Amino acid sequence: MAKNLSIVFALVLMAFNVPANAGAKYLKDGFSFSKEPKPSVLVVPKLFVGTLDGQNQEIENSEWLEKSHINLRQSLINNRVSERVQLIMQDWNGPASQTLSEKFWLNVDHIATDILFKVPLGTFPIADYTPKKLNDIKKGYYSYKLSSEMLTEIKKNQGDADFALLVKMHDAYTNTDAKFRRFLSGVGNVISDGVNTQALPPHNGKTILLDLSDGSIVWMYMDGAFGGDLRKEQYAPKRVKQMLTRFPAP
Repeated sequence: MAKNLSIVFALVLMAFNVPANAGAKYLKDGFSFSKEPKPSVLVVPKLFVGTLDGQNQEIENSEWLEKSHINLRQSLINNRVSERVQLIMQDWNGPASQTLSEKFWLNVDHIATDILFKVPLGTFPIADYTPKKLNDIKKGYYSYKLSSEMLTEIKKNQGDADFALLVKMHDAYTNTDAKFRRFLSGVGNVISDGVNTQALPPHNGKTILLDLSDGSIVWMYMDGAFGGDLRKEQYAPKRVKQMLTRFPAP
């Protein structure tokens, strides 16, 4: 179920032909960082990096995950956001690295999906693309907050800071067998339907900024078609730049 929620945005894009580069952006009404003192931001990643095989099965690759953690860290350090906030990052590949529960991330997915469909702050125009039952959802400038249980977990598990930046990315890269099978499937779709309707390999995710004083969500960027590649040092900065789109740096 968590896996399905992690790709819901990509499915929405494909189902309703929404431009993949539209993204979804959220900023809490009236929020801005204080410039002094420099706010501390705890970075908490949850990455899936693996292969998509010929049977459409996703298989995690631990070596790619380790490289992605290293490149994510370095790209954040090199990004200009690091000049504006104090980034706090664990050694995510180290034996002492702590992870948040699957339940925590599942609830994050629920919140992000709710924001996607309700809050029009910089998002693509949902009502123009979706069925009537989604059109009937009341849009507005909602505010969101973690439950006390979630807030306690992240503080106890990850340490103290002013804010937390949750980074959840899902990347599955096709292997040789998958590429061949997808090619054949695509040709079949074009012959039968006139267009290739198969879904693209998943490269989706979200970044969410939390105020750890009360658990409120102050910013989010969510996309169903991320560019860049965290596995590769030269392409990771592109991913980090995109995932920090309109980040409210002081």
